Amino acid sequence: MKDWQKFLRQYWQMLLAAVAIIILITIVNALGGGERLKGSTYSSEPQGYGAWYQQMVDRGVAIERWRKPAAQVFDKYPSGTTLLQVNSGLEKFFLDPPDKKWIENGNTLVVLGVDALSNDIEFSQDLTSPQGQVKIETTRRFRATDSSSSYFKLSAIPTSLVGDDHGAVVWESAIGKGKLFLATTPYLAANAYQDFQANYDLLTAVTTAERQRIVVDEYLHGYREPRKPNDPLNPDDPRQSEDGDLMSYLAKTPLLVAFVNICLVLGILVWQHNRRFGAVVTPQPPLVDNSVAYIQALGGILRQAQSSEFVLQNIGKAEQLKLQQLLGLGNKQLVDRQTLVDAWLVQTKLPATDLPVILQLAPGSFTEAELKQWLTKLQAMRDQLKRQVL
Repeated sequence: MKDWQKFLRQYWQMLLAAVAIIILITIVNALGGGERLKGSTYSSEPQGYGAWYQQMVDRGVAIERWRKPAAQVFDKYPSGTTLLQVNSGLEKFFLDPPDKKWIENGNTLVVLGVDALSNDIEFSQDLTSPQGQVKIETTRRFRATDSSSSYFKLSAIPTSLVGDDHGAVVWESAIGKGKLFLATTPYLAANAYQDFQANYDLLTAVTTAERQRIVVDEYLHGYREPRKPNDPLNPDDPRQSEDGDLMSYLAKTPLLVAFVNICLVLGILVWQHNRRFGAVVTPQPPLVDNSVAYIQALGGILRQAQSSEFVLQNIGKAEQLKLQQLLGLGNKQLVDRQTLVDAWLVQTKLPATDLPVILQLAPGSFTEAELKQWLTKLQAMRDQLKRQVL
């Protein structure tokens, strides 16, 4: 029973440890998710766009946060819309046919954080824009001759809005009735640039140039809205996804690996009953002292038979022999009372009235309480006599 309780205790300890590990991994994973919040209008961090978004709201601009796949913007707002996408870092940009068709219908797509070639120039510079001097911190520049510009084969020649002799930082292209704006920096109007109003004014001018509704893509940064039954969902489109259950979420994160490993470890522990070092070693029963066992058994029999007189005689005889040995009278056989008294007077220098109670208790039946009291006095007498004689 004790082994089973020990196993259960260790099992629950391992289970609690596993839960603690999962919580720790979840916290670390959540903290790591801060990278995805770069460029989000919900973020107040230096890389976020919360200040710019609030400025737009204060100006009364029609701006909306979008927490669904971008493809659903095309379905809900087929025209008269500007979609702003701020990447968390530098991303390769490709103009897919659905995006191109949506822009051709008269819409505007603005993407900040497009990868381009790096140049051997100063990282931080103040460059000229239609809104004034803007702060640019990147060595990435776009040139129409770069191989990375192949996505412009379907569009008009790009026009630089902000750039230098090495290329453009912010540029635009006309595609059908609409426009495409791209930038090599994802932090054009981030919270860190609140002291550079021209940066904010530039992004505001780009997004409001056509006086359209503005939709900010927050789906890029991990924000989701529950999908309604009537919302379109194309399972063949990798840009569209549906909020799933817990296992679907775990399957998309490294947390699944840790969760599976912990389950395997716990399963092995349960199967092996926590046998860490090979086969089970059966504990040996404690050794039994035969003398103690005999005395306990005999005491139980005498107690049940109420043989108090027999107990008194045998204990009294044993105690008198011990007393004789202390007084130098030997312990082979009992001596007469007078011999014992004389030796007591000579050896202890105490009066005969102090002779141990072993000689004073009259034979006969007595209660268990009286026996215990007598044995206590015998023990006290023996200790005193040892100190007196020795």
